[in-house]
Amino acid sequence: MPRPVLTLLALLIFCCTNKYDLNDDDIKNLNKIIDSMYLLDQGNRTRLYEIDSLYDVAPQTFMFVKNERILTERLGEKYVSYKNDIEQLMQEIQLVDHSNTQKLIDLTKTYGFPSNERLGVYKAKAYMIFVHAPREFFPEVSELISKEFNEGRINEYKMEYIFWHIKGREGFPPTSGENGKAIWRDLN
Repeated sequence: MPRPVLTLLALLIFCCTNKYDLNDDDIKNLNKIIDSMYLLDQGNRTRLYEIDSLYDVAPQTFMFVKNERILTERLGEKYVSYKNDIEQLMQEIQLVDHSNTQKLIDLTKTYGFPSNERLGVYKAKAYMIFVHAPREFFPEVSELISKEFNEGRINEYKMEYIFWHIKGREGFPPTSGENGKAIWRDLN
């Protein structure tokens, strides 16, 4: 084979393979990407509280169903505006969740799961992206996270927290125990 073809082939193989051993540049770039994804994710969710506060509605996350009848009685004619603001923001949240999930899947396939331990940061952010993954990604995220757990790139707590979301968010999510173990609360 001619030398340029071999060089091109080597570059393609290098660029298209998984890069699970992170160097300093990988870590720096991944931290920037994860931080920006997390800021978008949490920023929109914080705006839900701001809208509630603006309309003097008791702060609640979107996980809880707000009673439309009670809100209509309480807000009167402002209810339509409140509902429009919330619905518009929920559409933005859904777009960000979709985009963030796809990006994190791609990053994980390339670099392995970007846990805070692997990125050398105190606060774990990446797993929260998967905790907001849209339903259409559940099979792929589930398979990917199981693989990453078996390879030691995500701890049990973060894996179980993601699975809690994928399995329908029933009961309380796990809490983090010693060495990243998942601790489940007994509801009895």
